[in-house]
Amino acid sequence: MEHADEFANALKDGVAALGFSITADQRTQFTSLYEHLQRWNRKTNLTAIREPVEIAIKHFIDSLAVSNVLPRKGRIALLDVGTGAGFPGIPLKIFRPEIELTLLEPTQKKVAFLRHVTGTLGLTTTNVHASTVQDFARQSAVRFTHEVTRALRTDDLYQSLAMLLDDDGELLLCQTQPLATNAVPQQFRIATHFSYELPRGYGNRCVTALKLSSSHETTSATNDVPRGTSFKTGQA
Repeated sequence: MEHADEFANALKDGVAALGFSITADQRTQFTSLYEHLQRWNRKTNLTAIREPVEIAIKHFIDSLAVSNVLPRKGRIALLDVGTGAGFPGIPLKIFRPEIELTLLEPTQKKVAFLRHVTGTLGLTTTNVHASTVQDFARQSAVRFTHEVTRALRTDDLYQSLAMLLDDDGELLLCQTQPLATNAVPQQFRIATHFSYELPRGYGNRCVTALKLSSSHETTSATNDVPRGTSFKTGQA
């Protein structure tokens, strides 16, 4: 596809800037994801960003940076809330294949893309749900070790996000600056901040990791919905 080389070079430089390394197979998967994204973007508005270098940095590299706050060992069941065209969830899944990934997106056209591309790329232990987080929290007994949101207003979503999180899990907020202490919802407490600079002058970013507050953990222990329910794999 046109401009695929520009994308691949920007991706390579960005990965190096993060201090990561990727395999040849992962590079092929990333490029394939980019090509599918551009192809679908011609008929469906998946993302307003169209320029290959900007896509590589703002979507792919920004997504991969989240890996810095994920544990190196142990099970990761990740819920990507309002994933849109699959960011950051799909790049993280390609980079860390052991992740058990659930993509949550209410827009049907984007859901169609997500199901197409995760199937085409052969991403196992990946689920796609056409739902808001509020509806998903009411209907699902699954609990996640990690949740991530990117470019999504979460003010009205914290209660639902708390319901879907394991007691020792983390909610990762991908933002342009750290979450202020006075902006932390009552259900959560700040665990850590991770700040970084995107390559090629695309700006600063931050991931704020939140854990459930002690008061919420105590309350949730009496909830009718069981916590720590095992994650169900397979395409939904």
